Amino acid sequence: MQGNKPLKLTVRVKEIAAATGLGRSTIRQYVAEGKFPKPFKVGAATLWLWSDVTKWIDEQAGKSKNAEA
Repeated sequence: MQGNKPLKLTVRVKEIAAATGLGRSTIRQYVAEGKFPKPFKVGAATLWLWSDVTKWIDEQAGKSKNAEA
């Protein structure tokens, strides 16, 4: 398994912003409005499950494709 990176299960808002192109404040606003998965706390850290984030991204892509059809 040389060269393989470990699977990242949790992400922080900064990483979500980089992956989605959304601003940190927009992500937090979407969470408050129920439009984005809710994070959880581990100590002082606010984290999201990467699987929840990728599911949300896939859903947004599906909405975009449906709007074009």
